Amino acid sequence: MSSSAFFFLFFIISSSISFSHVLSNETDTLKSGQLLRDWEQLVSRSKVFRLGFFNPNPDTVHLGPAGPRYLGIWFDHIPFYSVWVANRETGQTWELTSWVSNKLPSPGAFKVGLDPSGIDQLVVRRRGEIYWSTGVFQNGSFQNATSLTGFTKDSGIYEFKFVRNPEERYFTYRIKDGPALSRMDLDTLGQITLFTLDQRETISSWIFDTAGSPCPVGVGNESAGVCLAEKASACRSGKEAFVAKRGYMVNGEESFGGGGGGELGFLQSLSDCHGECWKDCDCIAYQAASYDETGCRLWSNGSKFVADDFIGSEGVVDLVYLLQSLH
Repeated sequence: MSSSAFFFLFFIISSSISFSHVLSNETDTLKSGQLLRDWEQLVSRSKVFRLGFFNPNPDTVHLGPAGPRYLGIWFDHIPFYSVWVANRETGQTWELTSWVSNKLPSPGAFKVGLDPSGIDQLVVRRRGEIYWSTGVFQNGSFQNATSLTGFTKDSGIYEFKFVRNPEERYFTYRIKDGPALSRMDLDTLGQITLFTLDQRETISSWIFDTAGSPCPVGVGNESAGVCLAEKASACRSGKEAFVAKRGYMVNGEESFGGGGGGELGFLQSLSDCHGECWKDCDCIAYQAASYDETGCRLWSNGSKFVADDFIGSEGVVDLVYLLQSLH
């Protein structure tokens, strides 16, 4: 977040605490002395965006006060598609950062930004190490990620380009044939998705253009396996995958990873659990340690999986990720 954006957020929050005047009508401006209460939002002049407090729980589309609250911006009338979330960390580069989980918008394991070597491509890093790259941008598309711009470029919705001059270098895209809504997203598995709501016809259509690191062999759209590439090792050939199963583990040895940072210095996400279990030759399964999908529970050889569709007190089914060979 830039220093100017941080100042703006500080101004909003301090204004809501220090003054007693209340925002009563929908507007795109918060004046000094006004409050922005939990159930109120600012609405952009174009009626495209709203700014307010929200709960990032993917199990509900309501903006009610239950659960953690975050200051964010979302599409008007589409609250489950946030386009910006205020964060307490102040990093000065322009990049996309994944969430820790779909329920917690703290900085996650993946970041995407320009290739620092100067090549016109986007690079996705996983905990600081290069995970995958889009390939060079040529003729309006990325060499190794044509699916990211393919459909919407050919249909004439967007114009994609890299800008390079003595002062700066950046990738940008714009809607050249609207009306349409757009959002580029980096998910918790390191995949980039360009979301488009095409409103040019009588009936609006949703378009999702996604690109990411190649999935393990055998893991595709019809598979329940986790599409997250890991390096082969002495005990992992690369033809295995973790598959989501509904149930729980019994017997055997169970260990826990940190959910609160600790020595790691970050919140563990499911992708971190995936990597930790993959590197451990004795590990056969993992699971998030908490409801917000942070922290890790790991099981070694000797543990047994029991299938169960029991729905817990939080209204969700427990998922265990089991290691399976793919042929």
